[in-house]
Amino acid sequence: MLDYEFSAWERGYERVAGVDEVGRGCLFGDVVAAAVILPRDLVIEGINDSKKLSQKKREELYDTILAHAVAWSVARVDAATIDRINIRQASRLAMKQAVEGLERRRIFCLSMRSKWTFRPPNWRSSMATRSANR
Repeated sequence: MLDYEFSAWERGYERVAGVDEVGRGCLFGDVVAAAVILPRDLVIEGINDSKKLSQKKREELYDTILAHAVAWSVARVDAATIDRINIRQASRLAMKQAVEGLERRRIFCLSMRSKWTFRPPNWRSSMATRSANR
């Protein structure tokens, strides 16, 4: 389950951030992205694909994640910006802003997107993982 994280830790990255967006499938409204860094030794059962979880379980995991997170950040891109730059670019922008909201100390960034083109300034690395939804 933590293959990507262990690989980053073995390569010397102290922190691994996970980032993903929500709301991309909606026809109306904003797109929101979150980035989180959890402690290296923490394993929280149930973290995987939020679309496969009940609302109650998502809320429980939310509380657990916030209680244990080393750092977290949320960013939002509004509907007017989505109309101007398109939903794909808005999703990328929201993820970029969420990642930029994290503490910038040798962090390895993981994303569920098939392509991760954004490289945060002064960060060592980032990568995309295969989507759990596909």
